[in-house]
Amino acid sequence: MSELLKRTTPSPTNQLPIKIQVNCTVISARINSQLITGKKDHSWSVVFGPKKSQFQTQVSAEPTEPRWHDQATLKCHYTDTFQFKLKDKKQTVAKHETAIPNIPRVKTPITYQLSGKQGVIADLMVSCWVSGYIPPSQSQSSSRTSEVLTKLHTLPRKHPSLKRPCHLPADGWDPPPSPLLRTSGSLSNAHSESNIASRKRSGLIWDSGDKLDSPTPQTPLGYRGDSSSSLSSCPDRSSMSSLTESLRSQPAYTTPNRIPTPHVTAVYPRVLSLDRNTRVYVTGEHLCQTQDDILELKIGDISCTEYIESVSCSEIQLTIPALIYMPDHKGHLFLHTRQGTCEAKNIPISFQQGVTEIQYSRISVNSDLRDSPASSTDDLKVKSFPETVPSSHARYSMISDQLMPPEVTGLGPRQATLRGDVQITLRGNYLGISRDDVIRVGVAGVDCTHSLEYFSSYKIVVTCPAVPFPCSGPVVVETSSGGIGLSGMHFSFVDEDTLGTKEYLAGKSPNRPSVKKMSTHKEEQLIKLNQELQSSNSQLKVINKEHTDEIKRLQEYIDKLVARIMIQNPELLLADT
Repeated sequence: MSELLKRTTPSPTNQLPIKIQVNCTVISARINSQLITGKKDHSWSVVFGPKKSQFQTQVSAEPTEPRWHDQATLKCHYTDTFQFKLKDKKQTVAKHETAIPNIPRVKTPITYQLSGKQGVIADLMVSCWVSGYIPPSQSQSSSRTSEVLTKLHTLPRKHPSLKRPCHLPADGWDPPPSPLLRTSGSLSNAHSESNIASRKRSGLIWDSGDKLDSPTPQTPLGYRGDSSSSLSSCPDRSSMSSLTESLRSQPAYTTPNRIPTPHVTAVYPRVLSLDRNTRVYVTGEHLCQTQDDILELKIGDISCTEYIESVSCSEIQLTIPALIYMPDHKGHLFLHTRQGTCEAKNIPISFQQGVTEIQYSRISVNSDLRDSPASSTDDLKVKSFPETVPSSHARYSMISDQLMPPEVTGLGPRQATLRGDVQITLRGNYLGISRDDVIRVGVAGVDCTHSLEYFSSYKIVVTCPAVPFPCSGPVVVETSSGGIGLSGMHFSFVDEDTLGTKEYLAGKSPNRPSVKKMSTHKEEQLIKLNQELQSSNSQLKVINKEHTDEIKRLQEYIDKLVARIMIQNPELLLADT
């Protein structure tokens, strides 16, 4: 039997390519429209599929993040190349090609980078997987080969220990659990419902949702069982094992199940407190599906697997308890899942102990009013936690600022000429604990960190340099304690000629500014001053409340301290008697 199989099994060089069905759903795209010059209005669409049979999605006019949710089931060969093209109207802007073996067999979101002439244009998110196999017809193979493979396919039913067809290797037999998804509506390049159903009844399509042991007539290449096969046609156990080993050594066209490895993009916050519970958010791509997929999660030297609360493909949430016994140290995140391992060495994380020593000097205590009316002065050194005795307003500000990303609420001025050399005042919240805490300040894509002047966590000042061409964009502030924050308002670098045409009336002397423009400019300044005044008032109220709370806690501490002294020295209560 093994010799017969070696003579009849085709070699990889002359074996016909297997036809398969690929189900693809285009979800959304994130497009860098700045690389596409000369166009203001866009009409985005995606064309996907092999070269001979492609499907085009509907048109979306969203400028940067279009969404489609269009799906199609396409027929292609194992040796084809699957293409994804991003089109703006009728012009192909970017594309990406992948081999059919690289397409997974399970339904999972995948992000492809579409490249054009200027580089990476867009990140396309699709859900693409192999949903069915269409083996060659019996007329393309010898009758003897079909007869042998049909008899071999009856072995899994006669011997329950074999859970798969014998002619497939052990690492290649993993059919997807979901059935074929049919496309709703009319698709130009997809099979219709009736056509697919008729081809399935004739045995020309193997669907991943069908059972292997369901008898169907005219089974090609042993993909389905044959109910007419008799038990006498099966070989004995010894010949069956040798035949199975020889078949395993034969290469076969299989689609590998490649699941993307996890990738961590951010950890928030980056400074963790050791004296209280800290909630940590880990964001990234392909992190895990369920909590059981996470084998190990470490931050620095601390194993945090048991502290995980909720998981998803893009975020992991965990709460690290107080670890007062551990010293201050630094490290990075290490994630080990069933899909792979990720070590975020580019994201430093530090643990800081919240215990401080507060020196209270010259506290006057009457030791004995009867014997010594004079008061004795001693030095008292108190070790306290932030929850019990606050050391200062700066400490509370540092703890709150290090846990939040920067927020830019005020920006003045909002434009400058190309020559630069203009001081820009940034106002907001959580703008850094100190000057060293601020990593980067960018204004409309221009780095201004070198000219940073730090005043407080609510105000910083930078000086913008000269730029070669006009541009506009948000303000970006990055701190080591809080992360990255973007402003909702934009800053613009404007050409002097363009600025002149906006501020002077046409046909008048350049030395005579427009009264209307001047009044408008004054109104804008008044509005800015009013906004800054409101922001300062709100910040003053917050500081006032914090000072009031601090004074209240300090009074409570003094009352507790006096009560403790009176308990330890009861003779002080009898001083008047």
